Amino acid sequence: MRKLLLQDGSYQTKFNKIDVTPPTGVSKLEYIETKLLQEINNKNPRLNILAIEYLDINNEFTGFIGGTYSALIIDEENIPSIPTSIIDDSRYFTDAIGNVIRQRIMAYVFTSPATKDEGRNITVAQDIFPRLLDYIDQYINSPSYTYANHPFYYISLMTPSGQLQASLLSNYARLNQLDFEYIELFPTGVNFSKMPRDVEGAIDFIANLPRSRKTISDVQVTDEYEFDVINKKLTILSGTLLVNLTHNNFGRKVERTRRGNAGFKGSEEKFYWLDVLSMFELALRNNYEIDYSQLWDWYNQNQRVNSFGNGDKFPRFESLLKYFDKKTLKG
Repeated sequence: MRKLLLQDGSYQTKFNKIDVTPPTGVSKLEYIETKLLQEINNKNPRLNILAIEYLDINNEFTGFIGGTYSALIIDEENIPSIPTSIIDDSRYFTDAIGNVIRQRIMAYVFTSPATKDEGRNITVAQDIFPRLLDYIDQYINSPSYTYANHPFYYISLMTPSGQLQASLLSNYARLNQLDFEYIELFPTGVNFSKMPRDVEGAIDFIANLPRSRKTISDVQVTDEYEFDVINKKLTILSGTLLVNLTHNNFGRKVERTRRGNAGFKGSEEKFYWLDVLSMFELALRNNYEIDYSQLWDWYNQNQRVNSFGNGDKFPRFESLLKYFDKKTLKG
């Protein structure tokens, strides 16, 4: 049997925040669960997910890179006995009546905040990072050119009541450039399946999202990246990450911490990761030349002098860069 596993405790609370009125006689939780199964199976009928189960996923799956809102798609089957040597990432256990069960991971699942007020511009960036980069790092030496050993799904839980912000829709558009299956529990008002796959078409799509104040030029050239569509080249920039501790000079995403070293402002590193990874994938798909040497230079320089101290954000840039190397056959 195929199941959707949701982190116990976290998701029941999250679902109750969703701004939707269920049909008479149906609880909100039951309505959301039914809709979840329906939309996932509509996206990929071959999955044929039949049930939802709430579980402490972070503790039950050894080696799983989890979070507060962890979720998995699994295939559950009865097996004769628990293997003496476990070499995969499945969960093995004996149920209450003595059956030996294997739950094999089929896909990793990320979800959006429950409401647009919770989400704002942090939606997607804070939902998938830093865990996506942790998966990339874990599987960087695998023969596969995907992010990890299983596919990724992202589910938007928000209802469009009162209209979704342009910044949120823009993040969904960037998500659709990644190697993710994107699912909407409720229609956002934008058909992202119609988003063009070519660079100029994708840029135009993002610039013309509802309520957007961006021009095509604003999307084509930003502080994080620059597309040259004539010469088919993407340049990834590092100016917003500038660190000069001696002269107290920093890019707009970085600041001096109380300890005296450099640190990222809030979640600015996550927004950067989303911007550059999404545009990297778009450029790669269209056979663009991709120059990310500025980012490597920035990383190497700050690593040598330990600008960021012992924080865990800076090292994840190496995971991103190694992924770029792998996909461009430089690694």
